[in-house]
Amino acid sequence: MVTHLKQVYELVSIELDKIKSPVLLLDQFNALFLRAQENFFEQQYAVFEKENLVTEMIQCYKRAPVYFTPSGAVEFGYKEGKVFNAPDDYWRLSKAFITYEVVSGNVECLPIGNILTYDCSKLLDMHSISSNVFLQEKYYEPYYYIYDNNLSKIPNIVYIFGSVPRGFIIKSFGLFYLSRPKIIQLVELDLNNIDPLAGPQLDYPESVGLRIVDVMVKLQLERQTDPRLQTFPLMNPLMLNK
Repeated sequence: MVTHLKQVYELVSIELDKIKSPVLLLDQFNALFLRAQENFFEQQYAVFEKENLVTEMIQCYKRAPVYFTPSGAVEFGYKEGKVFNAPDDYWRLSKAFITYEVVSGNVECLPIGNILTYDCSKLLDMHSISSNVFLQEKYYEPYYYIYDNNLSKIPNIVYIFGSVPRGFIIKSFGLFYLSRPKIIQLVELDLNNIDPLAGPQLDYPESVGLRIVDVMVKLQLERQTDPRLQTFPLMNPLMLNK
């Protein structure tokens, strides 16, 4: 079982054949774990973004949709749009959408009170549509993009939707997102504890923990080999001495 960080340390040590004299110091292990976790999660998110495939890791951090009211937005000066702050635990955005409500009759033959939801297409920046007449935003073809996306602050999400037709109002702006994985570290007290489940607990399934162990072992072995051999399986040391 791999449910705690201490078990990850033991499995990595076994894979490296150094359980009696661990090859990794605690500081090195913690740094390697965070790097392996980040690498694996980025790889899984790339698959999710490209193929919309929800893996076990994605499912662990997928959060319920968040809704913003139009009154809570900051006006966006260049185009018809609104700006909102992402949630505090935001890590990656999976989908954004805008919900409209019909408030008057004879609007596209829709009854009063009807709710319409349109998914937003992702933009890298405003220049993607400002200079392309074929990508101009419409209320039924909205866009979104993220700016100020760095570790020092919560990013902002910009919704660009064009002019809202008469008889429609914007009911809400919404998004589905993935929360940021928690940062956990192993300390010496956890290693000296006889309890095999001592220390921080992983917040993802055992299968994901085993994949992270594989990534950690690979990263550590790459540090100990010739850089020219890092893309190949580790060779017999006797062969390298010939």
